Amino acid sequence: DEQADRLMSVTEVCAMLGVSESWWYRRMREGTAPAPFRVGNSRPRYTAEQVRKWVEQNATFAQKAVEESGSAR
Repeated sequence: DEQADRLMSVTEVCAMLGVSESWWYRRMREGTAPAPFRVGNSRPRYTAEQVRKWVEQNATFAQKAVEESGSAR
């Protein structure tokens, strides 16, 4: 499906998950976020399907992220 294949920015992913960008970039450095796509020297991009699968596989982790991010704002 076209929507699932659309490349999303980190800002869009964070808005979708309700977490801060610093939280997401920390997960990228730790290797716990999904591996991003990069087109040339562009910023990291993710498909909606990739993020959805990550949330399903890391439901407890994702819920904790929302809780942590909410308390940090």
